[in-house]
Amino acid sequence: MTDKKKDLFVVAITSDEMGRGSPDLGRILMKSFIGALTEYDRLPDHLLFLNGGVQLTTKGSNALEALRELDDRGVQIYSCGTCLNFFELGQPEVGGISNMATTLELMAEAGRLINL
Repeated sequence: MTDKKKDLFVVAITSDEMGRGSPDLGRILMKSFIGALTEYDRLPDHLLFLNGGVQLTTKGSNALEALRELDDRGVQIYSCGTCLNFFELGQPEVGGISNMATTLELMAEAGRLINL
């Protein structure tokens, strides 16, 4: 693995909730996690949103402000196109649309991967 790949930091988010138990608390925790990323010493290189996680990048999300800040600071944000279509969410409000090949490549090459 090259030094560049060792340094690649990817966060994959598969739900609009963090943890199990209360869905309301889970949404609060996920918003807080994304907000904490804006203050973390090392920004991720990529944020991948899959399955229910794509709801965080679309209209009405409580995390859009923090995601826009991360996007403005150079974090590459990708929403799964199949997932957006499945949930009939339309286009993401922030970032671009990805496919499974991109998701696989980024996750496989990450030196650091957080999978939520």
